[in-house]
Amino acid sequence: MNTYEQKQEDRKERYLERSQKLSNQSNETFSEAKKLADLIPFGQPVLVGHHSEGRHRRHIGKVQNAFSKAFELDKKSDYYEDKAQSVGTGGVSSDDPDAVKKLVEKIESMKNNNEYMKEANKVWRKLYNQSAKKTGVVKQVYARGAESLITTQEEKEAFYLAVGEIEKVDTTASRTLLRNAEFYACPDYARIKPFSPETAEIRRLEKRVKDLRAVAKFDHKEIVKDSYTLVQDPDENRLMFQFDGKPAEAIRKILKSHSFKWSPSRKAWVRMITGNAMYSVKRALVQLDALESGEAVA
Repeated sequence: MNTYEQKQEDRKERYLERSQKLSNQSNETFSEAKKLADLIPFGQPVLVGHHSEGRHRRHIGKVQNAFSKAFELDKKSDYYEDKAQSVGTGGVSSDDPDAVKKLVEKIESMKNNNEYMKEANKVWRKLYNQSAKKTGVVKQVYARGAESLITTQEEKEAFYLAVGEIEKVDTTASRTLLRNAEFYACPDYARIKPFSPETAEIRRLEKRVKDLRAVAKFDHKEIVKDSYTLVQDPDENRLMFQFDGKPAEAIRKILKSHSFKWSPSRKAWVRMITGNAMYSVKRALVQLDALESGEAVA
């Protein structure tokens, strides 16, 4: 387990501890509310005009508030439980020291899957067109890499006949085709999706790998100004603006316009290092320096 994965585990543990604490508070508050409610005899009405009316209504209000608080605490407990379960499920993080290795492995897996889908498409087109001839379909519906529409009973019969044939050689492919067959209100009308290679996603991940490798070559740098310090930290994978105290609203506006966000843990305004971030931070520096000198920059 690397340092990032350990941080994720620690984060998950904190969420679980928070959830358990809130759950305990909810149970305690619910018990207190129930005790308050039990002080009023079951079915006892408010005696309007009696000297006990005000006290009775105030007591009912306390009971209602206690139950509401218990339910609210229970909702918060569920919220942190959900957050704990979601930790680490968002894909490969750029903060992970092993991100490049994991992304490369994912890309290789996707490329292998793409090859499988290309072959599956070839087999499917062949089997469907053979089935189409048997059922009297005039046109061969499947074009290379395109979706297909089923609009007649003959085409529907050809589809199921072809699925039965591909089931003999590839059960995964047949189940995928059945799952992706979107039949509509008319029983003979459907949109059939072929196997779709994820080439666009592969290109996106390859660009991420390229960017991460470029970041790894950056040096640790600091630019010290009168009112702030800019830190380029490749280990943290962050650009960080550090101030003595809370910066003025005009400065915060500039930072936010360039996608810098306040990080309580780092006590700095931060942004992940990317190509866009490197360009954007240069613009931010120009604007901050102009603000200090009283000049206006568009």
